[in-house]
Amino acid sequence: MRQRLLIPGVGILFAAAVASAFGLDAITSYRERVEAVERETRNMAALLADQARQLVSGTDQTLRVAVLAYDDWLNDPRRSTETGYRMLKSIEGGSDAVDSLNWFDTRGERVASSSASAPPPLNIRDREPFHVHTERANVGMFMASPLQARTRDDLIAVVSRRIDSPHGEFAGVATAILNMSYLQQVLRRYRTLAGVHVSLYMRNGLYVAHYPNPESRMGRDNAHTQLFREELPKAESGTYHGFAQVSREHRIFSYQAVTGYPLVAQVSMSRATALAPWYNRIRLTGGLAVLAIAAAAVATALIYRQTRRLDAERQRAVDAQFAAEDASRSKSEFLAHMSHELRTPMNAVIGFTEMMTKEVFGPIGSAKYREYLADIAMSGQHLLHVVNSVLDLAKVEAGKWEMEEEPVPLAAFCVSTAQMVRERARAASITVDIDRSGPPVIVRADPRLLRQILLNLVINSIKFTEAGGRVSLGWSLREDGGLALEVRDTGVGMSAEDANRVLQPFGCGSALLARTRHETGLGLPLCKRFAEMHGGSLAIASALGQGTRVTVSFPKERVVASAPARSAALAA
Repeated sequence: MRQRLLIPGVGILFAAAVASAFGLDAITSYRERVEAVERETRNMAALLADQARQLVSGTDQTLRVAVLAYDDWLNDPRRSTETGYRMLKSIEGGSDAVDSLNWFDTRGERVASSSASAPPPLNIRDREPFHVHTERANVGMFMASPLQARTRDDLIAVVSRRIDSPHGEFAGVATAILNMSYLQQVLRRYRTLAGVHVSLYMRNGLYVAHYPNPESRMGRDNAHTQLFREELPKAESGTYHGFAQVSREHRIFSYQAVTGYPLVAQVSMSRATALAPWYNRIRLTGGLAVLAIAAAAVATALIYRQTRRLDAERQRAVDAQFAAEDASRSKSEFLAHMSHELRTPMNAVIGFTEMMTKEVFGPIGSAKYREYLADIAMSGQHLLHVVNSVLDLAKVEAGKWEMEEEPVPLAAFCVSTAQMVRERARAASITVDIDRSGPPVIVRADPRLLRQILLNLVINSIKFTEAGGRVSLGWSLREDGGLALEVRDTGVGMSAEDANRVLQPFGCGSALLARTRHETGLGLPLCKRFAEMHGGSLAIASALGQGTRVTVSFPKERVVASAPARSAALAA
C-alpha cells in the first residue's frame, strides 16, 4: 500500500517540480527582459538628451555671435537692413538647426533678419522672448514655448539673448528661430525599434518635438502627467512604468533632463512590444512544461497500474509459497514423527531374518530358503538405509535436528571413518586411503553429522568407482582460514548437469547407473544440508570418465586449534 501511494506522490512531486521550474523561469526571464528594455530606453534617452544639448548649445553659440555682431552693425556708418541681412545670413550658415536670425531694438522693432534683406515690420514688445530680457539682465539664453509659424504649418521655437550697450544698458534682443522639422529628423534617428516613441519637452511640460505622429503632439501641454508631477521633481533622470497620455497604452518610460537647458528627453516603449519575446518564450516553455506534466501523468498511471498488477502477482506467489512451505513442513513433520513407526518394523524384519539365517531355533531345511533369506536381509538393510536417509532429511528440513557440537581432531576422525568402510571397499576391489599432507587441525562440529558426511561421500565414491579404482580422503586450510575437506575418486564421473541434479533430494545422475548401483538420490543432498548446518557448503567438480572431487568447506570460525601431537602420532 505504501509503495502504491509512493508512485502517485512521486508523479505529483515531478509535476510540481516542472511547474515550479516553469514559474521560476517565467519570473526570471520576465525580470531580465524588463531590465533589458529599461536599460535600452535609458541609454536612448541619455543619447537623445546629449544630442539636444549639443543642438541647443550650438544655437546658443550662434546667438552669442549675433549679439556681438549687432554692436559692429550699429557702429557701421553704412549700416542698413541689407548689411544686417548679410551679416546675420553668414552667422546663420554655421547652424543647421537655426531657421533664421533677427535683431530687435529697444522698442521691440525688428531692424534686420537673415530671412530677407528687407523683412516685413515685426514688433515683439509684448512677447515673452522680449520682455523677459527687459525685466532681468542676467537671463542668458531664453527658449520660449513652441508656437505655430505664420508662413507654414510647422511649429517653431524662438531662442533669444539680450543685447547690452557698451555701458551695460539694454540695447535690444537677438533671436533665433529653431527649425522643428530638423528636430523631427533628429528624433527619427533615435526610433530604432518598433513601438518606440521619442519626445523632447520643455521643462514646463510643453512638447517641443515628438516622433512618430509629431502633428498630434506639437504644442500640447503635458505638465499634468506622471513625468512632470512625480518623476522629474525627484530625479533628473530615471525609468518608470505608466500609461500613455493619449492612447492610454501601458508603456515603459525613460527620461533624461538636458544639462544646462530647460529641456527633457523621453523615450518610451510599449510593454506589449517589449515583452513580445518573453511571451514567445513562455508559450514555448509552457507548452513543453504541459507536455512534460502530461507525460509524467501518463507514466505515473501506467507505473501505478503495473505496480498493482505486480503486487497482485507477488501476493499470489507469496500465498503459493506459503502453501508449498506448509505442505513441505507438514510432510517433514509427518516423516519426522513416523521415525519410530517405520524403523521398528524394519529392524524386526532384519533381526528375524538374521535369526533364521543363523538357524537359532533349528535348521531351515532347504538351501533355497537360505538364499531367499540372504536376499531379504540385503533388501531390508537397503530399505532401512533409505528410510533412515529420508527421515534424517525430513528432520533437517523440519528444523527438528539438534546439533551437539564438540572439538573433533580431524585426522583421527578421518582414519576411523575410513576403517568403517574398508571392508566394503575391499569387497569392491577399491583402495581407500587418507591423504596425510593436510595440516593438523581440530574442527568444532557435530560428530554425528560430520561422520555422516564422510561416510556418505566415501560410500558414494565406492559405488561409482570401478574395481581397481581408488578413493582418497584429505583436507587443507583455505586462504581465508577456513577448512576444505575433500573426497576424490577415479570413478565414472558425471556431467555438469548431473552434478547440479544430484544435489537435489532424490535427484540422480545417469538413470542406468543409479539403478545398477542402487542409488536413492539422498546421500549428497544430506551431506549438503549437514554442511550448511555448520555454516559451510558443498561443491562438486567432475567430468565423465575422469572421476569426481567433492569439497566440503567449513568457515574459519569452525577451526578452533591445531593438533600437532595427535597428528605426529597418527603419522607414526
